[in-house]
Amino acid sequence: RAIVITGTGACFTAGRDITQFDRKAVLQDGSLNTTVDIFLETLTLLMESSKPTIAAIHGVALGGGQAMSLACDFVVAEEGTKFGNVEMAYGFPAAMNIALLTRQVGRRIGMEIAMTGDLYTAEQYHGYGLVNRLAAPGALMETALEFVSTLTARAPWAVQRTKSTYRLAEDMALHGALNFGNQLNQV
Repeated sequence: RAIVITGTGACFTAGRDITQFDRKAVLQDGSLNTTVDIFLETLTLLMESSKPTIAAIHGVALGGGQAMSLACDFVVAEEGTKFGNVEMAYGFPAAMNIALLTRQVGRRIGMEIAMTGDLYTAEQYHGYGLVNRLAAPGALMETALEFVSTLTARAPWAVQRTKSTYRLAEDMALHGALNFGNQLNQV
């Protein structure tokens, strides 16, 4: 009734292999298209799943790892976890992160995260509203599963409708979103 994604080993994911940034032609010759297409499909599946998606993050979530966290409905992160668009440090824009950041956080913070390539802590991201729950070191899965149990204790139909309505309302004008919500209340 919920999907939890997490990394194995020392981190959630460090994102793209940075050695690819040394070969500029590779980024422009289409040789990465298949990899990028699979990644885009993964992000889309996370966003469009009828089930709540939760990223349980430890270590680092950089580049594509950060994008995966932004594509999930919720983020539970271990204290001290690092997030960032490190691609910028290599002269490569974090384009998918940009699209996702615009829907998650205000313009000034989003632009700063997207443009600087700096690392941010889970605590900072929690303050920005990009992390829902902080977990003590070593308690990530326990904290994530506690959060999941709250979601799965709710009626599945209501959870699915809330997620789909929320997604639709994000892209609608306020008046249309209110009318759509009113119709859902009539069911």
